Amino acid sequence: GLVTFQHLPPGTPLALRIAGAGEDIRCAATVVWCKEAAADSVTGGKAYRVGLKFDPAIDNKTFDAVTRLTLQYGVPR
Repeated sequence: GLVTFQHLPPGTPLALRIAGAGEDIRCAATVVWCKEAAADSVTGGKAYRVGLKFDPAIDNKTFDAVTRLTLQYGVPR
């Protein structure tokens, strides 16, 4: 999922650019859920994990790029 430093209410539309591991993906998404992931009691800062739904459903080429990117960063080698 996405990590932000601002709470994003469900239903919030986003224009995403996800880049890394040789991929450069641009697509639209909508926030489905947003949960506090961490808080700093000294500074008051917070981080949030965000669940997304791609809008409209992404095409096969973009889906493959997202899969390659998440496997690159989500699975230790």
